[in-house]
Amino acid sequence: MEIIANPLTRSRAAHYVRMSTEHQQYSPENQADILRQYAADHYMEIVQVYSDHGRSGLNIAGRSGLNQLMADVENKQSDFTSLLVYDVSRLIELGFRQGGPAGYGLRRQLIDRDQTPKGLLGRGERKSLQTDRGILIPGPEQ
Repeated sequence: MEIIANPLTRSRAAHYVRMSTEHQQYSPENQADILRQYAADHYMEIVQVYSDHGRSGLNIAGRSGLNQLMADVENKQSDFTSLLVYDVSRLIELGFRQGGPAGYGLRRQLIDRDQTPKGLLGRGERKSLQTDRGILIPGPEQ
């Protein structure tokens, strides 16, 4: 998707950065640098910054930056028209499984950080290492 903007009119933007402790290569500073460059390339001025450091993305509890962002928008206390967020999920685009049971005819395969298969995950089994991931693979013919 291409954004077409008038270079004489800079839109006002906020950005939100988050980092869980397990993914240090996507530090809030690295995310902010990428978002600042994106904003500059698309004629945006960053006027507000929200952040949560060392917080899991699995639930909203304890994520004060995200809660403040939502409160500002809901209460019409924001002075920006765009929100920039750098996607650090690394899961779906690489084929990693987010969770839930595998679909019909599929099995869950556990892989390590180098994507080397470690074994199949049975129903109700979970990975034990944060660096491991699950992917879907075809199940047996029957």
